[in-house]
Amino acid sequence: MEKQQCLTAFKRLAIAGVLPILLMMCSLTGMANDRCETASDSCVAVGEWEFKLALGVGKRTNPVVDSSDIPLILVPQISYYGERFFIENLEVGYTIHDSERFMLNAIVTPGRDRGFFLREDINNFFVESVTEFSSTVPPSDIPLSTVAINIDDLHKRRLAGLAGIELSSGWKNLQWQVQLLQDITKVHRGKEVRFALGSQYAFKEHAFSASTGFTWKSESIVNYYYGISPQEAEGTPFSYQAGSGFTPFVRLSWKKPLNKRWQLNGSIQYEQLSSAINNSPLVKEDYVSQYFVGGLYHF
Repeated sequence: MEKQQCLTAFKRLAIAGVLPILLMMCSLTGMANDRCETASDSCVAVGEWEFKLALGVGKRTNPVVDSSDIPLILVPQISYYGERFFIENLEVGYTIHDSERFMLNAIVTPGRDRGFFLREDINNFFVESVTEFSSTVPPSDIPLSTVAINIDDLHKRRLAGLAGIELSSGWKNLQWQVQLLQDITKVHRGKEVRFALGSQYAFKEHAFSASTGFTWKSESIVNYYYGISPQEAEGTPFSYQAGSGFTPFVRLSWKKPLNKRWQLNGSIQYEQLSSAINNSPLVKEDYVSQYFVGGLYHF
């Protein structure tokens, strides 16, 4: 297998899991790009920076109570691929092994759950009008008149840095990838496993891709972002101890090049949140959906 740094829809979904924008950044690019000496639509030149900007109409729903959905209007993309070192948006990695059978990378990337809680989170960069929590958190099954928890009284959801290994390979038109990640910033000390399986098909100038997979989050991660301790609940029925859980996803995308610098893109995605997340009083919906239609400009 040639060196493949996945600018692919399914890889970014594996990396992104539940959280918003980084996932979107790559969902706009298409399936795997190979490294090569000269940049083209299907490969990335070694040792060169690449800048892209997606402009269009889209939205990613926000399942957190009293929080607005995340509009997808202007989304930048930055990448660099050396012989082994690479940068893809917010992910930094180093290729440990690359053979015909598989690729093994060491990667560092920010966690993404905080993007649902804070507008200024780095994962929401260049996405407009993301609203933070309002002052109260009303669970859907409790009357508003009984709400007694102020979001400011809960612990602050901090951004965590994750690091680990990424293993990828393929067979014919199928590609798969798995990531094993650990919090290295001691924010929640949790673990994540991200898996994705994807395929791409071409018809004349159109390219279609489909992907599916899941993200598993440990109890430490889910409880840090979606749990409410008894001390924070202060005697109300809001106390919640979250466990670990799987969040599966499915995604379809399309692209069509217009010229050397422009291409059209479209994508739709659905994630079914784990019951550990969905059962939290902070969560109003059991899914996250996303769509985008627009153009991608290559600088």
